[in-house]
Amino acid sequence: MRAPLAVTAVLLAAGLSKRFGGDQPKQLHPFRGQPLVRRMATLLAASRAAEVIVVLGHRAEEVGESLNGLPVRRALNRDYDQGQASSVVAGLKSLQGDPKGALFVPCDQPLLTVEVVDSLISAFEKTEAPIVAPAFEGRRGAPTLFSNHFFPQLQTLEGDTGGREILKRHLAKLTLVPVEDPNVLRDADTLEEWAALELLAST
Repeated sequence: MRAPLAVTAVLLAAGLSKRFGGDQPKQLHPFRGQPLVRRMATLLAASRAAEVIVVLGHRAEEVGESLNGLPVRRALNRDYDQGQASSVVAGLKSLQGDPKGALFVPCDQPLLTVEVVDSLISAFEKTEAPIVAPAFEGRRGAPTLFSNHFFPQLQTLEGDTGGREILKRHLAKLTLVPVEDPNVLRDADTLEEWAALELLAST
């Protein structure tokens, strides 16, 4: 039997969250009784990911304290004010060993499930597809898993695009994993979107 392909989950939690508003970083905003970053890190730690790296930046010490006790590693992005691409690069620089892929997870997807994460990792293991992402009713969602073939290209990213630019260039190499969960399409950039997600979580 072929050995599973090791995948590291990289939680992107360094940003300024300018559109979110308020005095508290979005990463620390409570969602169902937990700071968002802890909720997301806990979810990933419970998944089939071989390791979880949390990329910190804005108010890193404060955000990092909310991770105490979790089996995750922390990576510091000193250039967090330059956009999400800098967090992708920081996460890649922190990889250890020789993971075959990295799953980049936005911190603002509080309704993401372990089942979705595991389905992406399983699809990568079975197909060895270069890029894997979830899809609900044909619409691509997040997070996105890149094979290590793309690590050099991802390390050249700049600005606030994350891995989207790589994805646009290589759509033919993308494998979509159908899921029955519309929450792969939902995140919280604003307080209004946050309120909507909280309402969904309570139903």
